[in-house]
Parts: sequence; C-alpha cells; structure tokens
Amino acid sequence: MKILPWTRSCFVCGEQNPIGLNLRFRIEDGPDGKQMVSTTVKFKPEHVGFVSWVHGGLIATVLDETMFWSAAVALKNLVACAQLEVRFFKPILPNVDIQVSAVVQTQYKNRLAITEATAIAHNGEILAKATGKYIPIPQDQKAKFHTDLVGILPWTL
Repeated sequence: MKILPWTRSCFVCGEQNPIGLNLRFRIEDGPDGKQMVSTTVKFKPEHVGFVSWVHGGLIATVLDETMFWSAAVALKNLVACAQLEVRFFKPILPNVDIQVSAVVQTQYKNRLAITEATAIAHNGEILAKATGKYIPIPQDQKAKFHTDLVGILPWTL
C-alpha cells in the first residue's frame, strides 16, 4: 500500500481547505490483480442533502476524486475528468465509514483512462458506482497544479 500525495486547496483532499473532507488516497492491489486506488470517507451531518441522506453531489465528488487518482497513476500524469456517470443504489448516511475504490478499466496509451469506482458499506453492500473518462491536463497547466501538491507523485520516483 502506498499513500498518494494530496493538495493544499482541494475540497476532497486539501489539507488547508477548512470546509473540505481532507481525505487521503492509497494505491493497493485490487482483488483482480489490477492496481486500485482507495480511500475511506465518513461524511458529516452537514453534508446531508435531503432529510438525513448525504447529498448525491458530494458522493459523486468523492467517486470522481478516487477515479482521478486511479487514472493519474495509470497515465502517470495529472488528469481532468472529461465524463462522469454516477448510479446511486442506497442512501449514504453521515457518520458511517464508507470504502471507496477505483480502478482503470481501459487505458488508451497515455491519452485516456476509463475508470470505475464503487462506494461500499462496512457490510459489503454497494451504495453507489461511477464510471469516468479522464484525460491528461494540458501541458501549460502542469506547473500550476504541481505547486498545490503535497508529497511526491509515485511515477516521479
């Protein structure tokens, strides 16, 4: 298991974002032998949308960020989401640990990664799934993104 870098500003992983989730992501071997990126999230009561269910947009955000890191590791480059599709199966409640993991299903050289992410309850029940397409960020934007990172990208070691 290897911990991935994080940022200073990001809502999901930013260490200096006062309203952020402050998540950390790790690289693991998936059950099928593929490299997997995962995290654990525990949403707060202030993250609810309707009644006591966590807002779907926040769930989609965590699925997206997990797929971002999965695609970045596979393409050995920071990436941007070009397409995101989310399916919700069961409500996610605040104050409950949720495992989120993502794998690259298909990779087209270093130009595109098609990913899949899953949010799973402690009992193994699938709560939400997402698929996404990720492309490398433009060359002229890389320096700006790198200044926000905390830690070393695994493909630069």
